[in-house]
Amino acid sequence: MKQKAGIALLRNAQSGRQVLLVQQTDGQWSLPKGRRRPGETAKEACLRECLEETGYEPKKIHFVSCGINSHKTVLLHLWKSEVFPPYPKNLPRGGQEKEVRQMAWFSPPQARKILKRWQWSLLAKVFPAKRR
Repeated sequence: MKQKAGIALLRNAQSGRQVLLVQQTDGQWSLPKGRRRPGETAKEACLRECLEETGYEPKKIHFVSCGINSHKTVLLHLWKSEVFPPYPKNLPRGGQEKEVRQMAWFSPPQARKILKRWQWSLLAKVFPAKRR
């Protein structure tokens, strides 16, 4: 099973909470994530992948949970971090053009519609359920 680490970068916008997602070159939207390198901890991989894919270097990260994709081939360790201005807006220069086409901020309902179900099930743990 592939070991990957990812991050939910969160911000407060006028319209409410938002999460930063990246669009992969195949068109699929995803949390910023990637494989762990040999000898690298999941937390180290999370920080590296965040910087590589978004250009943002979080100061504090908090562990959320782990999840397995529907094919049972990927174990994803997910962290979260609050993002404060200036917000990431341009893809970093370097080798990531091969992996990431663009990035954008989404509300939780928007993210739920475009993420793969297993990624949303992890991300949903970041957003508390609203009480009625």
